[in-house]
Amino acid sequence: MVPTATTVGGFLQTLPPDRRVAMARVCSLIRRNARGVHESMRYGLAFYEYEMNPLFALEPGETSMTLYTTFLIGQSNYFSHII
Repeated sequence: MVPTATTVGGFLQTLPPDRRVAMARVCSLIRRNARGVHESMRYGLAFYEYEMNPLFALEPGETSMTLYTTFLIGQSNYFSHII
């Protein structure tokens, strides 16, 4: 079932407390360290983009959490700026 929340914060509020804490920590880590990312909800995932290019997507499972990553083609110097 795809969540109906339109923001990552709203989505986090719909999760059980144990998963909410874990997801909130990872979302916070991404926001703090990947400067300039745009956070949104897509396909039921917490989604992070940099200059209209997908960077990360985060999905809670029943017993685990999945972090999907991509590489920004033509933007390899981005990673030298995020830390």
